[in-house]
Amino acid sequence: MLLFYLNLIDNEEDQSKFQMIYETYNKSMLFKATEILKDEYLAEDAVQEAFLQISRNIKTIRTDYPGETKNYVITIVQNCAKRIAQKNSKYVITPEENTIEEILPDSTDYELKAVDIIIYGEIKKALAMLDEKYITPLTLQEQGYRIGEIADMLGISRSAVKMRISRAKKMIYELVVTKR
Repeated sequence: MLLFYLNLIDNEEDQSKFQMIYETYNKSMLFKATEILKDEYLAEDAVQEAFLQISRNIKTIRTDYPGETKNYVITIVQNCAKRIAQKNSKYVITPEENTIEEILPDSTDYELKAVDIIIYGEIKKALAMLDEKYITPLTLQEQGYRIGEIADMLGISRSAVKMRISRAKKMIYELVVTKR
């Protein structure tokens, strides 16, 4: 299958970048897709769809920060798996589990830490309520990608990316702040 994807890419440098991504993250992507879809065959379809998207956007993908690259490919495969799950309504989409320790600063002020935990929970709930088309650009921007890069990755205009990010932030604000 790798040869199929490599044939889609013209540049030899981009081919080696894609091969590195494929060999490094293929198993993680399959695990994440299986976790969402609960079906090995559908998960493989999601991973293949994700690699097609990655091959189309290989020029814009940065590999200098492995954690960022992994977040990117996992986000892509999650979105592909969610689309497949929506088509097959018998499959349940499970929310991604994040731990509080990943988000919160190391603090000895327990009252502030408790408030942070509450706000984090509310933001996480708000994010779960947003449509995927708003979450993806926001996530990619959070990972350090520029508007133009996000537009190329998602196949939409720069102004659409800016609007989706703006709307996502506004919706989160309304869901979290105005609820108080």
